Amino acid sequence: MKVIIFDSDYMNMGLCFDYRFLDNQSIIKSAHSHNFYEYFIITKGHVIHHVNGSREWLSKGDLVFIRPSDYHSYEVYQQETFEMINVSFSAHHFFAACKYLGKDIERQIQTPLFPPKANILPFADCMLIEDHSFLNYFGGTSYELYIRFRLLLMETMVTFVRYFQLKSQQSSSPWLNCALEQMTLKENIEEGIPALLRITGLSHGYLCRIMKQQMGITPNQYITKTRMVFAAKMLLNSDCDILTISLKTGYSSLSHFVSTFKKFYGYSPKKYRQVHSDF
Repeated sequence: MKVIIFDSDYMNMGLCFDYRFLDNQSIIKSAHSHNFYEYFIITKGHVIHHVNGSREWLSKGDLVFIRPSDYHSYEVYQQETFEMINVSFSAHHFFAACKYLGKDIERQIQTPLFPPKANILPFADCMLIEDHSFLNYFGGTSYELYIRFRLLLMETMVTFVRYFQLKSQQSSSPWLNCALEQMTLKENIEEGIPALLRITGLSHGYLCRIMKQQMGITPNQYITKTRMVFAAKMLLNSDCDILTISLKTGYSSLSHFVSTFKKFYGYSPKKYRQVHSDF
């Protein structure tokens, strides 16, 4: 059975943010997911990150963005000392930042099979590590801390925007980016795979190979993620009932929609709406 860490057990629910300075003694070494988002920055040494069935080597400067759908753990490498900054925050804050920064950043963070990762060391003007270090000494009010957290989240996501832009200049296919942009339209989300095949004009097998090569994700996985993100936004920003949201996201079976949503976010749609209704 998968272990899910819930926001109410892990973060300050008054702020819907929290932070931790972790090392090889305090990291969570058992596999888990959470119903909130988080990012972490390696500030010293190395650590092995097990995530979604894969294993990656992380070192100083690596910035990783963890989504509710990710299942991960850490492994200390030969007792080496390492340190990281970990910031957790609610889906409400994530979607608010995406609304400000634009659709591209939401798609680029949500759709890959593996968590987005960037190394910030090549960006000479990036001050993320220094800007987070103040949390060790912060003595202001809760409201001031809340404002600081939101600014840090925006700064972190802008860093990903820069990384994605750099990466796209090197290897992405403009036609695929254009197709995926069209898949953010409500009618295409509802239609799903047929819409994606129609827009790209490709066979399912060929599109699957291209998306696996360039994005690390299959068309079916992309559609599921897109639908779940769209459903979460509707739960937070509309009064539609669960059945209506299920139909609008392309699920004719309500039970299938509920089970898929719960697997993705750790909450049923009803519970997810209740938890975030006060934010």
